[in-house]
This record gives sequence, structure tokens and C-alpha cells, in this order.
Amino acid sequence: MTETSIEPDDGGAAEIGSVSYVRVAVPIPLRAEFDFAWSSELGNAVLGTRVRVPFARRTLVGVVTEIDISTAVAKSKIKKVIARLDAQSIYSSELWNSLRWASNYYQAPPGEMLFAALPKLLRDGKATDPEGETWYTANDLGSVDSLQRAPKQRQLHTFLLERGAVGANATILNASMQGWRTALRELLNKELIRSEQRSIEISVNEKPLRLIDLNDSQQVAVKAIAQVGQSYFPFLLHGTTGSGKTEVYFDVMDQVLACDQQVLLLVPEIGLTPQLMERVASRFSCAVVMLHSGLSDKERHLAWAQVNQNTARIVVGTRSAVFAPMRALGLIVIDEEHDASFKQQDGVRYNARDFAIYLARQWDVPIILGSATPSLESLSNAKRGRYQYLSLKRRAGGSKLPDVEIIDMRKAPVENGISLQMITAVSERLVRGEQSLLYLNRRGYAPVIYCNSCNEGAKCHRCDAYLTLHKSRQQVRCHHCGYQGVFNTECSNCGESGLSSIGEGTQQLEQVLEERFPNATVMRIDRDSAGSESKLVEMLDAVQSGAVDIILGTQMLSKGHDFPNVTLVGVLNADQGLFSSDFRGAEHLFQQLVQVAGRAGRRQVMGQVLIQTAVPDNPFFGFVAAHDFDSFSELQLSERELLRYPPYEQAVLFRAESNFPGNGLGFLHKVRTWLKQRIGERAVRIYDPVPSPMERRAGRYRAQLLLLGADRKYIRELVGDCCAMLETDRASRKVRWSVDVDPVDTY
Repeated sequence: MTETSIEPDDGGAAEIGSVSYVRVAVPIPLRAEFDFAWSSELGNAVLGTRVRVPFARRTLVGVVTEIDISTAVAKSKIKKVIARLDAQSIYSSELWNSLRWASNYYQAPPGEMLFAALPKLLRDGKATDPEGETWYTANDLGSVDSLQRAPKQRQLHTFLLERGAVGANATILNASMQGWRTALRELLNKELIRSEQRSIEISVNEKPLRLIDLNDSQQVAVKAIAQVGQSYFPFLLHGTTGSGKTEVYFDVMDQVLACDQQVLLLVPEIGLTPQLMERVASRFSCAVVMLHSGLSDKERHLAWAQVNQNTARIVVGTRSAVFAPMRALGLIVIDEEHDASFKQQDGVRYNARDFAIYLARQWDVPIILGSATPSLESLSNAKRGRYQYLSLKRRAGGSKLPDVEIIDMRKAPVENGISLQMITAVSERLVRGEQSLLYLNRRGYAPVIYCNSCNEGAKCHRCDAYLTLHKSRQQVRCHHCGYQGVFNTECSNCGESGLSSIGEGTQQLEQVLEERFPNATVMRIDRDSAGSESKLVEMLDAVQSGAVDIILGTQMLSKGHDFPNVTLVGVLNADQGLFSSDFRGAEHLFQQLVQVAGRAGRRQVMGQVLIQTAVPDNPFFGFVAAHDFDSFSELQLSERELLRYPPYEQAVLFRAESNFPGNGLGFLHKVRTWLKQRIGERAVRIYDPVPSPMERRAGRYRAQLLLLGADRKYIRELVGDCCAMLETDRASRKVRWSVDVDPVDTY
């Protein structure tokens, strides 16, 4: 796609008479942009600015994507732009070009792609500068006799008088007294207090923590990155768990910040953001902001504005933070670059890691991809010389990698899903005052509810999945569509009572551990127990402080967290995912196990990892036990090359779903026929449409069609033409269809 400058333009669109014409992208699921008339009364038309336009009996906010156009639409049918919302582009040239590329690459509607980069309030047409925060100060009028019979008002007025010109905002008042809002309104009416809008400042740490001395490997990595200076180059930083990758990031960030530039630091999970944010804020004496989906609309708008105004020097965030409106970007860091969370799974299906690489090229700045278990795509790029490979093979601070032992569950004595060897190891840690972390990637009490009379399991009425028992609330839940119901002891199939639960979830294991170790403090950390960001932070702080003896959790705990007193990690049900229908199944499982194993022994005490499995002879566990990611990845890459799977060929997945069985498959058969007629002699493999691994989900029947090929440019053109055809085809209106370029899973 041609790169475009969208800096403020003194000129406007070419005028035809007294009217000119512009092209506008609106946030609708069509891969099209629309022509509108631009009146000279609106001022100059500028690329990348928001406008209000009439669209199909509605008024929408859109973005100007082209000016000075010759329209093929009859002049009588062209509607006028209603209003201009911005004087200049709200996108930098670098972000604009990246978004336009992403729309083309991921086959995303241009309006949806451009609006994905904006906070909701900007998508709704609000001003780019957020409203200030309301502060209240008292008017010192001497005697306030009118408050003698209003103790709450008198209390609030006295409080504000004592604070003087500083005053107080809602946060301060919430922390100081209850029920202040009614009293505040009365005091404002009586003109005993006044309000004013103040801009919201970012607090800056004036006393950053001292630098940590880097070891030889870390210094080599920092030097290699520094040598490229302010120019584009991707670095793959492969560092074993606990090797100090974060300190390498920080050292390079120091150099970039010293040049008065900004840094973008991405992490895969919201749960990792507060912990990393705290480390960053204490380490650097500059303004730092967070960007993630857990923020309120106002918080996200404020953070966006602070980045856009170049007030914030460091942005820490999850996937969507890659769209932060940086104005002086000098470095991008992607931590845990292998993580599937960087891929958006609905709507605009972009990959934040790959988008960040393109963005770094646009800015001409270095980008660091860090991981203990790099994705095979990134490893392949390093082997081909596209990335520079940097390695941290030993842990920082002198600690050693933990010993890994595989427990054969076919022979081991078991108590409620936990081997006797695992129970003994936990007991030993309790005696020594050390912490244990048990990993079970399965929420709830039991994954299957089973009837002893008719041999049927309780299934979700909307999905091809079993309901999970959540015993503490006497509920059954579907972890796929979100259905919740009351747990009924009678079988819905035959009406008999006496249902049994099969398998263990984190809730059941929590109960077992509390009964087995009554004097220990057990904490379960999963999406049910840590329902909010603040709750998760509170729980992690408890673990850090040593107030917890046994930590039990799901994948939320498998990466990024530093628990200094954890010396034992136990993995239960390690076979889950080993025999996945997804060709990336083994890769994802290996990454999970290595990441969670890396939580053990991160200080001077030697760590131990116990992994329970029913297939201990599988070579997979040999690689895990030996911490041998290199051999595992070599084997996986050779298999992928033999099968011509990614990263050696590009994958595109067409998906279709309908309320009626067979509609999705029928639609995809038509898509396959259309594609086959156009590929000719091209080396493109188009597989037969098949039902999705879980065919029925949330009441809809799903199907998929896989396309593989080595010529990425041709595939992009082929798929783009197909999407354009489907948007005008009547058959496409009977299904909900989508295209996933570079899918990370085929579920």
C-alpha cells in the first residue's frame, strides 16, 4: 500500500464549483469507503480527521481517507459532510500507514481498522482533549450559620476549608467521608463552595531506583541493540525464565528516554500490567501511562490524550496499546512475544506483535521481541536473518533452573487427582516455610457432571461442550458461551437423581488442599476468584508478601510473575492439549509448561518442578524435563516445513456460522469453488470445508475452510477479491462469515 503523509495541510480538496469531494471510512463491516461532498464552509479537508456524515438514515462519525478526489458517483446522489471534528489528523503518519497496511493485510474493513485505534469517546465524536477533573474548594465566608442544622454539610465545608486552595476531588472525598455528594450539591447551591476544572497531571517518580548491574550476557544484548541506534531492526531476545530480560529492556529504555523519545512496552495479559507498571514507574523518572481494556472510557481517553500530547514518555499496555498515538516513538518492546493473547480473535483479527513490527519499520526504530519460549514464527525469522537473535541462557543473580521430574500417573498413588509424591513435596515446603504453586488450567469444581443411570453427561444446551460444576455457588456453567444455571441433582435426560462429578477443577483442588493441609493458607487465583484487576493485584501482593503457603491457579499464573519464595511448582493434568487437533497444540503446551515451571527457584534456593502425566514416555516431556527448547523447536520446525505449515507457508482461515446446521458448510463449499476457479496453476492449497472442532457454540453451527500458500502477495490479492465478491453475494447474508489471516488457533 502506498505510504501517505497526513501532516496538517494548508490546502483542501480540489474544488468543483463551490463544492469539493472527499472519501470517508465509517465503522461498518464493509470493505469500502464512501464519497461525500465537502463544503468550503467547513474549512480545509485534511487526511486522518474525523467528520460527521449522514449514512443510511443515521449520522456516523467517520475518518477522511482521501481528499482531492474525482468521484464516479452521480453528484445528485452524494451527501454532504455535516461537520468537521478535527483541525488536523489525529493519527501520526507512521500510525496511519500502519493502520492502512493492516486493513489490507488482515482483510479488515477500513473504517473498523481506523476506529480500532481510537478510544470509545473519540469514536463517539468527543473532543481529542479530555475534560479536566472537577475540584472543589471552600469559600471562606466566616460564619456559616446556615449549616448549624446540617452536620454533613458543615463537616464537608470544614474539611474543604482545612485543605485551603488545594481543595479536593471525588477520589479524595470518597476516601475521606461517606455520603458527601448530597451535601456537596447543597453547598454549591448556597455558594459556600466552588468548583473548577483542572487538567489531570501524571505523577512522576522523582527518585528512581538505582540501576542493577547487568551480567555479561545482558550487557552483550544491550550493546547489540544500542549499536543499531535509532533505526529499524527487530531483535529476538530469547532468555530463559528468570534470566533478566526485563533489565535488558529497562537499560535500552534508559538510552531511548535520554534522547527525549517515547517507549511502547506491550505485555499479553491485563494481569501482568499492574505489576510491570509498578516496576516501570519506580524505575524511571518520567510520566508513565497504562492502556488496556480494563480502563473506563474516561481513563482510556485521558491516557490516549497524554500519549498524543507527548506528555507520557512510556506506555505500558496490552494488545490494543499498539495503537497508542505516539508522537516521538523511539523503541517498541513486546514481552512474552509468543503469547496467543496478542492476536485479536474477533472483530478486526489483527496480531499486535506483527502490527508492532510494521509500526517500528514505519518509525524506523528498533523493536525487541522477548520470550523464554519464542514463537516458531519468530525463531524462523531469526534463522533467516530477518531478526537478530540474542540469547540469555542463564538466570540472573546466580539462581539455577529448577529440577524437573515427570510423575507417571499410571503407577503413582493418587489422592483426589494429586499424586502422593506431589503431596509429600508440598508438605516439605510447608515445613521449610517456602511456597508451593500448583498449576491446573481448568476452572470450576469439576469439568463433567455424569449420570450413573443413563450414562449421559450434562451438556450445554447451546454448545457441544459439557457443563462445568461450580460447587461453591451450586451452579453449572459453560466456559464457552457463558451460560449459567442452577445445579440440579436430577438428570435432565432421564430424571434420576445421584449425579456424579468427573475430573478436577481448581475449586475442587482448593477444597482438597485445605482439607489435606488445614494449617496452611491456600489461595486460588483464576478468573472466578480474581474477578477484577484490583482483586488480582491484592491477591498477587499477598503472595509476594509471603502470606500464602500454597498458590493454586490457572494460566493466569504461568507467565511474567516473580514469586521469590516459590520453590515448588506442581503441574496437574499436563496432558491437556498435548493431543490437540490444532497443529500448534504441542507448541502452546510446551510454552505453558516452561513458563509455569519458571516460577520455581528464582532466588538462591534450588527449585523443583513436578509434572503429572499419563504418557511419560512421550518425547515431548523429555524436552520439557531437560529445559531443551532448542531441540523441541528444531523438531517442530522440521515437521512444519515437511507439512508446509506456517511459518513456511501462510495460513488463512475462512469461518462461517449460522443458526441452522449445514448453512455454514454449504456457504464455505461455494467459497472453495470460487477460489479453485481462480488459482489456476498457483501453488495454493485449499482444503475441504469442515465443521469447527466445536461445531455448535452459543447456539450457532460453525464451520471453517483453510487455505495455505507460500506466495503471500498473491494470497492477499486472492482473498481480498473473494471478500469483495462475498460482500455482494446473496448467499453471504444467510451466514455470519469472517476471514482470519495468520490464525493462531483453528478452534
